[in-house]
Amino acid sequence: MSSMKRSLLSVGIALSLCAIPVSAHATTQTPPRPQSSAASARQAARDAAKAALQATLAEAQNGRDLAFADANANLQQSLQAAGKDKVALKAARDAYKAAAQGIIAAYKQAIATARTNYQAALAAIK
Repeated sequence: MSSMKRSLLSVGIALSLCAIPVSAHATTQTPPRPQSSAASARQAARDAAKAALQATLAEAQNGRDLAFADANANLQQSLQAAGKDKVALKAARDAYKAAAQGIIAAYKQAIATARTNYQAALAAIK
């Protein structure tokens, strides 16, 4: 079925459902079961662990971005200072490459540590 026909079909179904009174719609939801206080505590602990993971990932990404910005600024400054000196230009590029490799390695390690800590937290919750 072409996407246009599918879209028209979807719109038609949506419009026909809008014309049906809300009380006539079939409900398939079951009433929510009350959670025990232990289940609620476990869910809160899982949510806290997830929030900590997300915060750590964001912090690692920000650190990586700042480190790359600094490395790029240093590279530009070194390239300007080197002028046409090929040895100095190569040294500047090599220094940037080494800095970039260090940044990437540190970022990967931070991500791996954060995920390991998250998995450990989830295992402790069960």
